[in-house]
Amino acid sequence: MIKILDMKKSIERYFGENYTATPIHYAGMKFDTKSNDAWVFFEYAGKSSGDLGLDTSETSHDGYIRIMSLAKTPFIATQNADTALLVFKGVKINGAYCGSITIVDQGYIEDIDRSFIELEIKISHI
Repeated sequence: MIKILDMKKSIERYFGENYTATPIHYAGMKFDTKSNDAWVFFEYAGKSSGDLGLDTSETSHDGYIRIMSLAKTPFIATQNADTALLVFKGVKINGAYCGSITIVDQGYIEDIDRSFIELEIKISHI
């Protein structure tokens, strides 16, 4: 059975080793927004499911990777998002396949004076 924590570690490690365009703000961690012109917010959310009854050999693992790219202009935010997406193109991480991409939101955050684009990458493992 694949554990959610193992997937989180694998995906975050893979992203950290392969994305170098901007600093990465991992979900749940402190991050100094004032010292950086551009960065990506990165979050993995997943779930494991299976029959916990008699036979636990069949499990599935689904979830998503959330990437929010923030920068001084919408153009730079989108460019950095594209770079982050390329990291996951056609890869399999710890048995999880990276699938469809959805633009969740885009806009401007006045408090930190940054444009943003937020994306989700669906991942699945069977």
